[in-house]
Amino acid sequence: MRTTQRDARGYARIETRFPVRCRRASVEEVRHCEQRIAASDAAEEELPVALLAHLRGIEHKLALVLARLDPSVPEPLDPTVATDVVISGGGLLVESSDHDLRPDEAVLVELLLPTVPPRSVQAIGRVVEWIGENHTGVAARVAVDFTSIDEADRDAIVRLVNRLQLAAAHPARGRG
Repeated sequence: MRTTQRDARGYARIETRFPVRCRRASVEEVRHCEQRIAASDAAEEELPVALLAHLRGIEHKLALVLARLDPSVPEPLDPTVATDVVISGGGLLVESSDHDLRPDEAVLVELLLPTVPPRSVQAIGRVVEWIGENHTGVAARVAVDFTSIDEADRDAIVRLVNRLQLAAAHPARGRG
């Protein structure tokens, strides 16, 4: 994990690893995500942590079943498959298998934040830059600014970045 400076919007950012998926978004996916964000409320945050973890586990299992029943539905993120990511409240830089992404293109970003309990985040982003494979074999990466994200999800990302920065600055504190 490497701490980096603040991004252009003033959010602290950090390099870490957790499950991430970033892919081109259809017009329908953008509309659906924006509607979900507009209709969201913070009632979930008031639930006890144990109940929230249980409900998120059920939600994950239902998403797996739905993906198996309908091949057009992508499987939920696998919590055991982590990806290198530089993340802030304003966006992220992540490896991309989609080599056709271009600047200003809309992408669907899915994150499984390593919080207690794990938090699933879906947001719409805009490709800022696509960085191709270099001579050292580093995979292609895409820089994305969040354009539509639930503010509670953005707050969770900012809290995660702050927690990871504190743990990096004070390793003895993280050893509970």
